[in-house]
Amino acid sequence: QNSIRTTTNSDLNLFTNGNTNQLFLDQGTGNIGLGTTSPSGLLSIRGSGDAIRVESENTGAGGAQIDLLHFTSSPADEDTHGMINMGGYYTGTTSVYGSQILSKWTDVSERHSRLEFLTCDTTTAVALTLAHDKSATFAGVINANGGINVTGNIDTPELSINDYIKHNGDTNTYFGFPS
Repeated sequence: QNSIRTTTNSDLNLFTNGNTNQLFLDQGTGNIGLGTTSPSGLLSIRGSGDAIRVESENTGAGGAQIDLLHFTSSPADEDTHGMINMGGYYTGTTSVYGSQILSKWTDVSERHSRLEFLTCDTTTAVALTLAHDKSATFAGVINANGGINVTGNIDTPELSINDYIKHNGDTNTYFGFPS
């Protein structure tokens, strides 16, 4: 069996032409660092340019794919089974998550889930929720310059209309709010 290993209880650092920190394996944690000797997760990538690039050469419907899978022996409702965090420095040295996308089980036995989109206004909070029943819940005001088509009922204590409501299917029927 071919292998690359250290003969002592030490980390492994692979590099070429003096370019240190190209590939690093922390022997204590098993974490891998690309561009860093201090990997803070199973895989830590540090550098400039594209950090991760996935290209697929599949023909047809199969394209590039990233799977976020949470394998646990005891899944439960409200478990977060997938998460994408986006952020960075908001001062020269202080970092924060600017936005997040979470996938959560709502009824794990029925395989129902929801997606939560969080944004930051000093702290992250849910801005949009997409539920398993295809309903969408917005935490704030919906601004639509191009118009909104509604199928079904609008159930809200307040609805603001700037100019008029047009009946779909009858271009001559308007309910107006002239200014």
